[in-house]
Amino acid sequence: MANPLPVDLRHRDLILEEVSASYDSGHHALDKISWHFPAGSRTAIIGPSGSGKTTLLRVLQGQLEASSGTIRDARQAMGPATLKANTAVVEQHATLFGMSLRENLLLGAPRAADGELLLALRQVGMGAWFEAQPGGLAQRLGESGARLSGGQAQRLSLARALLAQRPVLLLDEPTSALDVQTEADVLGTLRSLDRSTTVITVTHRLGLLADYDYVLVMDHGQLIQAGRRDELLAADGYLKEAMDGFRQRADALHASGRSQLGEGN
Repeated sequence: MANPLPVDLRHRDLILEEVSASYDSGHHALDKISWHFPAGSRTAIIGPSGSGKTTLLRVLQGQLEASSGTIRDARQAMGPATLKANTAVVEQHATLFGMSLRENLLLGAPRAADGELLLALRQVGMGAWFEAQPGGLAQRLGESGARLSGGQAQRLSLARALLAQRPVLLLDEPTSALDVQTEADVLGTLRSLDRSTTVITVTHRLGLLADYDYVLVMDHGQLIQAGRRDELLAADGYLKEAMDGFRQRADALHASGRSQLGEGN
C-alpha cells in the first residue's frame, strides 16, 4: 500500500476536480464532481436517497478510489492512502468491535491517555453512561458493540473520531439514532470544534443546515446545486423548495401541538 503524502489540510483547502467514481465498470456513482472545501469550513451534503452522498464521503475518506478526476490540496494530488491519513469518519451505522471500551477508543488515537478517552466520552454526552459501567474503560462492549444502543454506538464512534484529531471530519447522518436532547449535545460538541477542522456532513435533516457554511445538493451522482447556504436559499432550486416544504410541515406540526419532525427534518 502506498504511503501517505505529507499534506497540511488544516491550512490548505481540499479540492475536487471532475471526480468520478464507480462501484462497477458500467455505472458512475459519482459523475464529474468539482468543489472546493475551504480549510476549516462546514459543508452539508443533501439530496434524495441514492443521489451519491455517501459515495462522495467514501471517496473523500479513501475507501473508494476515484475512477477519474483529481482530489488535491493547493500543491499536489492525493490518493486513497493520503486521504485515509487525513480524515476521520463517523458512519450512520457505527463499526465497533468485541473488545473493551478502551480498545475501541484507542483505534482512533493509539497513544491517547485514559484522561483523553474520558474527555472524549464526556464531549459526546456519554459521561453518565460511563460512570454506570462497572468495568470502566475495561468494560467489554460485546460483539460488534452489541451491548450498546444505536445511539450509544453512534456517539462512541464520534468520540473515536474526535480523538483521532484529523484535519477533515466526515459525518454520515451522525445524529440519526439520537434522541432530541442527546442530538443537541452532540451538535454543540461539533460547533465547538476548532475551526481548523474541516467538517463535511451528509444529512437529510434540513433543520440542521444553519450550522453549515456551504450546501452541496446531489442527484443521480451529480452536483446539481452548490454554494453558500444563504445564497442557495435565496435562489430557485432544490434547496429552496425543500426548505419551503420543511417550514410548511414544521408550521403544521406546531399548529397541531407537536414539535418533532421525522425524515428530512
